Amino acid sequence: MMRNFALAGLLGVSLIALSVPAHAEYCDRLRWQCEHKYELGREGEGICRRYREECENRQRSHCERLRWQCEHKYELGREGEGLCHRYREECR
Repeated sequence: MMRNFALAGLLGVSLIALSVPAHAEYCDRLRWQCEHKYELGREGEGICRRYREECENRQRSHCERLRWQCEHKYELGREGEGLCHRYREECR
């Protein structure tokens, strides 16, 4: 049962990890739009709120997933894959 749980978790994390680069670009664009909303004439459109809701929370959950993977790398059979290094690089 633990192995099934680990495999299911690994699959879920792998699918999420595939979408991170595209989402990062999207968040970069939203952040830029928020920072330049007055110049773009987009004041009052909720760009900054959307950035905070969609990107800051997702970054936190991304880091929480990486931390969990780092802490459970032996159970997941992923030792030596640089999970803890990646967590430290991306989230601290």
